[in-house]
Amino acid sequence: MRIRSALKRNKSIRQSIPYKKAQSVGIIFSVENKEKHNHIKEFIRQLEIDGKTVQVLEFLPKKKENYEFLFDYSPIKT
Repeated sequence: MRIRSALKRNKSIRQSIPYKKAQSVGIIFSVENKEKHNHIKEFIRQLEIDGKTVQVLEFLPKKKENYEFLFDYSPIKT
């Protein structure tokens, strides 16, 4: 009930914009393996080629390696 009430009071404007109009993109992902890390790096590179400013936050599961320390990261607590 409290959440519904808070959502009704929230007057923030939310909308989607077309990709071509977007100036910045945020990516949140968790590291599973080196292959996924490389796919994310390629995706980021393509976004930057398209002229987007990219901010990345990586979640790092316990006992997983943070490949290259390229992104801000937060360990996942289980």
